[in-house]
Amino acid sequence: MNSFTRWWEVTRRELFSGLRRPAYWVLFAILLLMAWGWSEGAVTISSGDSTVGGERSHVTSVFAQSMIQCIVVMGIGAWFLAIAAGLVVIRDLELQVTEVFHSTRLTPREYVWGKFAGAVGVFFVIWILYLCMGAFFNHVVAAGEDTRHIGPFILANYLSPTVLFGLPQILLFAGVPFFLGTWTRRPIVVFFFPILVLLVTLTFLTTWSPDWLPPDVNRALMLVDPSGFRWLNETFLKVDRGVEFYNTAVLRPDAGFLLSRVAFGLIGLAAVGGAAMSYSARLRRGASESRLLRSFVRAMKPFARVPGRRRARVTEAAEPSSADATLRDLDMATEPLGFWRAARVIGREEVRELVRRPGMYLFVPLILYQSVFATFIAIGPFNSPLLLTSGAVAVRQLNTLSLLVCFLLLFYTVESLHKERSRRLAEIFNASPIGTGSILLGKTIGNSMVAGLILALGVVASWGVIVWHQLFEGSPVGFDIVPFVVTWGGVLAPTFIFWTALVTALFAFFRNRYAVYGLGFALIIYTVYRMDFDDSFGWVLNWMAWNAVQWSDMGAFSLQGTELFLNRVLYLSLVPLLVALAVKWFGRQDRDATRLVHRMRPKPLLIGVLRLIPWAVPAIVLALVLFFGGRAGREGDAAEEAQK
Repeated sequence: MNSFTRWWEVTRRELFSGLRRPAYWVLFAILLLMAWGWSEGAVTISSGDSTVGGERSHVTSVFAQSMIQCIVVMGIGAWFLAIAAGLVVIRDLELQVTEVFHSTRLTPREYVWGKFAGAVGVFFVIWILYLCMGAFFNHVVAAGEDTRHIGPFILANYLSPTVLFGLPQILLFAGVPFFLGTWTRRPIVVFFFPILVLLVTLTFLTTWSPDWLPPDVNRALMLVDPSGFRWLNETFLKVDRGVEFYNTAVLRPDAGFLLSRVAFGLIGLAAVGGAAMSYSARLRRGASESRLLRSFVRAMKPFARVPGRRRARVTEAAEPSSADATLRDLDMATEPLGFWRAARVIGREEVRELVRRPGMYLFVPLILYQSVFATFIAIGPFNSPLLLTSGAVAVRQLNTLSLLVCFLLLFYTVESLHKERSRRLAEIFNASPIGTGSILLGKTIGNSMVAGLILALGVVASWGVIVWHQLFEGSPVGFDIVPFVVTWGGVLAPTFIFWTALVTALFAFFRNRYAVYGLGFALIIYTVYRMDFDDSFGWVLNWMAWNAVQWSDMGAFSLQGTELFLNRVLYLSLVPLLVALAVKWFGRQDRDATRLVHRMRPKPLLIGVLRLIPWAVPAIVLALVLFFGGRAGREGDAAEEAQK
C-alpha cells in the first residue's frame, strides 16, 4: 500500500463510521425540516410590494439561497463540524486504537489528514442530501397558487452559494476545532472556537451597521465576517434593487471578497497541518499532554486543593511476630459511605476538576462579557437613554444566560458522566460500593457549581455597571439585589435544574455522548427558533423561559406572573421523573441483549410504566392547566373566535 492508499483507507473508514452515528442523522433531520420550511415561504427577500398579487421574490434565487446557506452553516453546521472533526482524535484515544494504527506503516500525517477528510466528508454528504431535498420540496412537492415564491430550477443557484459561502466556513469550522482537539485533547476546549466566532458574528459582524460607520471600516468588517452575510447584506440586500433583480440576476463577488473566502479556507487547512505537526511531535515524545497544558495544570494545583480536608486516620497495628500471620491479624476494616457522604465526596472531586479545566477560564469570561457588557453597551452609547435599573439589567440578560449556560451545562454534564470511561477507570468506579443515586447527585452538584459561579459573577459585574452609571453618569437609581434573586433564582434556576436532569437521563439511556450532544444541540436550537418565529409555541413547551419575562419596576411579574409561575413549577415537577429514569437507566454493567429483550416484553414494560406514572402526574396536571388556560386567554383560539 502506498501513502495515498493508506490515507484513503483511513478516510473511507471514518466516513462510513460517521454515517452510522446518531448525531449526524439528527443534523439531517434538522436540515430536512428547515428545507421543508423554506419551501413554504418561511424565508424570502423583502423587496417591493407583493401583498396584492404582485411578483414575489423567489426562495430559489441565488440571493435567497446564499442568505439561507451562509446562516445555516454558521448557526448549525459549526456545532456539528466541531463534534465531527474536533473530537475524532479524542475518540480514538478513548477507544485505545491509536496504538494499533501506529504499529503499521500508517504515518501520523496520513492518519491526521485521513481522519479530517473523513469527518468533513460526512458533513458534505449530509449537506448534499439537504440541497437535494430542498430542491425536491421546492420544485416537486410545492404546487398550486401558493408557489409564487418558487422560481425555475437552476442548479447553479444551489451549488454556487455552497462553494462561495459554505465551503470556506466548513473548512474553517472543521480545521480549527480539529487542531484544538488534537493539540489539547480536551473536548470542552474544542467548542470554544465555534461559540466565540458564532457570538461575535451574530451579535456584531452581521447586525452592527450604524449610518455613521466609515466605508473603509464597513468594508473591513465584510471581509472578516466568516459567514459572508455582512458582505451579501451590505452589497445587495440593504438597498432594495427590486424583485426582478433578485429573481434573475447573477451573484458576482468582487476580488476582495473572493480572497477573504480563500483565506478562511486556507486557515482551516493550515490548522489541520498544525494538528499533524502537533500529533507527530507528541507521538515522538510519548507524552499524553502538551507542555503548555501540563504547565497550566501544575499552576492550578494550589488553587484546586480543598482546605480543611480531613486526612485518613491510620491505626497502628502490631506487626505479627510469627511467620504464619494472616490478613485478619492486621485488624483492617472498611465501611461503605452513606448516600449523602458519598454524594458530597463525588461533588467535591467534580469541583476540583472544574478548577483545573481550561474551559472554565475560557467560557466564563466569554459568557459574562456577552451577557453583562453587551447590555451595558446596548443601553448606553447606541440606544436611546434608558434608566439602568437592576430589574431591567437582570431581565435583559435572561435569554443570553439561559442559552449560553445551557450549552455549557450540556458540555460539562456529559463529560462528567463520561469521565471514568475516558480515563479507563469505569470498571473500577462502577464496582465501588456507592449507590447510583449518590453518583448522579454528586456529579450534578459539582456541575451545578458552574451555573452558580456564572450567576454570582454576573451579579457582581451588573453591580459594577449600575454603580458606574450612578457615580459617573448621573443615574438616579442604585443597585438592588432583589430583582436578580427573583428573576435569576426564580426563572433561570428551574431551567438549569431541569436541563441538567434531562441531559443526565439522556446520557443514561443512550450511553453515547455524541448522541446526547446532537440531541441537546437540536433541542436548544429548535426551542429558540420556535419561540422567536412561531407564536403557537406556548407556555407548555417553553422550558427555557425564552422571551417569557416582561419586567416592570412598578409590578415585576404582574403581566404574566401566573403563567410564568406554572411554567416553572411544571419543569421542576419533571425533575423527579427524570431522576428516577436516570437512576433506572444508568447501567453500571454492560448491556445484555437477552435481558433487554426480556425487559421489552409487554408485562415487564407495562409494570415499569405504571411505576413511573405517579412521578408524571403533577407534570401532566400542570401541563393541562397551562394548555387550556392558554387557549382560553385573551389571545387564544376562543378569544379570536369571539372577536370574529
